[in-house]
Amino acid sequence: MRILSLLTVLIITIPSVFSNNNYISGVFINPVSRYFDMDMEANNNDYPVEEVFVNDIIQVISGMIYGWDFTYNPSDIKREISEEFTLRQIAVIKKSDPNMKFKDNWVKDYIMYQNIVYYLADFQKSRIKSWNTSLIPDSYGEGEESIYVDEGKSKALETALKDSIKREFQSRGKDKPKEISGQILLKENPRVFIDSGVFKVQVKVLILYKNIEEFKFH
Repeated sequence: MRILSLLTVLIITIPSVFSNNNYISGVFINPVSRYFDMDMEANNNDYPVEEVFVNDIIQVISGMIYGWDFTYNPSDIKREISEEFTLRQIAVIKKSDPNMKFKDNWVKDYIMYQNIVYYLADFQKSRIKSWNTSLIPDSYGEGEESIYVDEGKSKALETALKDSIKREFQSRGKDKPKEISGQILLKENPRVFIDSGVFKVQVKVLILYKNIEEFKFH
């Protein structure tokens, strides 16, 4: 993969999941190998999509429809407790899902642009709609990971999700809890950049807290 020295946007933001009741659409972007045949670029809109890129797309679209279950244990130096964070995708759309349409794609400057449309089933529309309430707080998070690490973009996304949970809870001004658990949903497609060999991810999310366990004092 070619090292990009300038800051390069790698994902064009999809509108909020609440802005359209019938489908999710947008352009996903991914770096391609430096061995990619750039001579093929002209007048070609049917490039093969690498499996890791497809997995990234599925992870994000699933995260906008179903979200993740999470458990977060903040670090605590005084108690000698290390930070722990677990994330489990609630459901994942299949690669063969007929509602996911890979439209045209193109390559420019070693970046692949892939146009995607995912048509929502009625039960998926209902699930997304259930999150659209002022009772569920929103948040923002950032994460990063080296482009040379396997699944680096996915790991940067997970770090951004964790960061968004930390930011939202800290904004409440409460004491650090022992453990937080709940569900988190992407409000829109993450913004992903590459800068000096590092994926940088920004997310906007909704957080549904299921349980907040405080430390017990004796």
